[in-house]
Amino acid sequence: MTTLLLAIEDLASAPRQTSARLIAHRPGAIALAGYAAGAAGTQIWMSLGGPAQSPAVMLAAILALAALETVFGCFWAALSHFVLDVSGERGSARSMFAAIGTSGFAKLLLIPCGLALEAFSPSSMAAGAVAYFCVTVLQFWLAAEMVRPAYGTTAPRAWAALLTPFAAMALVLLAAAAFLIAALAGGVITMLS
Repeated sequence: MTTLLLAIEDLASAPRQTSARLIAHRPGAIALAGYAAGAAGTQIWMSLGGPAQSPAVMLAAILALAALETVFGCFWAALSHFVLDVSGERGSARSMFAAIGTSGFAKLLLIPCGLALEAFSPSSMAAGAVAYFCVTVLQFWLAAEMVRPAYGTTAPRAWAALLTPFAAMALVLLAAAAFLIAALAGGVITMLS
């Protein structure tokens, strides 16, 4: 346990050097620990201020969210690795998976943020959204800082590679919404005529 805490402290103080050392040592284990920590931070943050949950329900929710985040992280890492590979950067998809997973430790900051929000403004949804957004930006920054030494790339390319899957998903959702609106409009026009 102290080894994990020391790794988290090293990651916060020097993310590039620590991530290179962690990814070289045990990339899969540290990535899975990061996904699990991110799931725990998110689940505990979401349950603050709500009705009390039994530990078994909380653990089941954390495990389900950790599995979901791990699967999502696999797709995110694969697409980001593809973007960097196409742009000519060389690195391994395993390093990308490890960098994205390790950045999940940032979501543990949601717990103190949630406790502070519950103490000072328990009914403010906007403050919770801002806190979640800030922690998510921190997670992206950590992932970008860990991708840079693994691929030998610049910060803008690392950010572009990490954000490209989200931009693609937004375009797909936008296209689906446009087709849905067009289908509904066509149905309404047919009904009116």
